Amino acid sequence: MLGAMPCRGAAFERRAARLSRIRAARLPRTCRPQARFRSLPPKGVLSGFGRPSATEMPDRHDRQLLALLQEDAGRTTEQLAERVPLSPSAIQRRLRRLREQGVIAREIAVLDARQVGRCTTFIAGLQVENEHPERIAALRTWLADEPRVQQAFYVTGEADFVLVVTAVDTEAYEALMARLLRAHPVVRRFTTQVALAVLKRGLSVPVAEGED
Repeated sequence: MLGAMPCRGAAFERRAARLSRIRAARLPRTCRPQARFRSLPPKGVLSGFGRPSATEMPDRHDRQLLALLQEDAGRTTEQLAERVPLSPSAIQRRLRRLREQGVIAREIAVLDARQVGRCTTFIAGLQVENEHPERIAALRTWLADEPRVQQAFYVTGEADFVLVVTAVDTEAYEALMARLLRAHPVVRRFTTQVALAVLKRGLSVPVAEGED
């Protein structure tokens, strides 16, 4: 009997191995060892469907929104959706993108100058001494910081700068220009034109397709 024991033990081991293989074959697929795969990047990172680049040109719907906002920046997304075939949420996403890209630089309120006592507009032309670039730079800064100067342009021609100035009256304008001359002697002389009537005032940029 002792001599038969090794054969019986070997048969038991073979039977146990066969049962293990059968059980492994019956396991659910989710319980089997899985091959490890590298995680894929978020959708759009490689395929080009992520956030539009800062250099993307406005499309037709963007141009429609920009034209409407230049007329009245106080329009809500619901009001814009009545004019543009997009949902309010889609319009909100587009406006956020246009602001982030810098297409919409600022959104401001346009005042009625007569209601706040600024009823006179002056167009001034400045001639400067061009051999003093550092003084001209200081003049540029002064013009940019002066709230009564609504617009300032560096131009060609007889004048070097053209200004659009708002003032209560002629005396206030003359006081402003006297202060300018004292602070910046680089200005040799200036000319003035008084606006008798304002036919159009605005900073809108034509954006509708086909205008050019």
